[in-house]
Amino acid sequence: LDGVCTTTRAKRKSDGRCISLVKFNHVSEFLSKAKQKDIEADMVNTYTHEACHVVLDTYEFIGEQPSTQYQETFAYQVGWVAECIYRTLSKK
Repeated sequence: LDGVCTTTRAKRKSDGRCISLVKFNHVSEFLSKAKQKDIEADMVNTYTHEACHVVLDTYEFIGEQPSTQYQETFAYQVGWVAECIYRTLSKK
């Protein structure tokens, strides 16, 4: 796959529910090419980018549209998903 990270829609085998799967594809290649000072900023960018995909997928799964009237809710969701991505990758 192209890119350091991708988000794909999938169905969970256990119950058939729609999910968003965040996959890190080329992290070691990315880290070896990046300058140390740029790695953290680039990874924050990547986490946040993929978190936006997850949250937008979630809106679609529940049949809703994101709205500028509810920016705070959207921002909290993106922050929470980005934190989950970070915590998961930090364990590797």
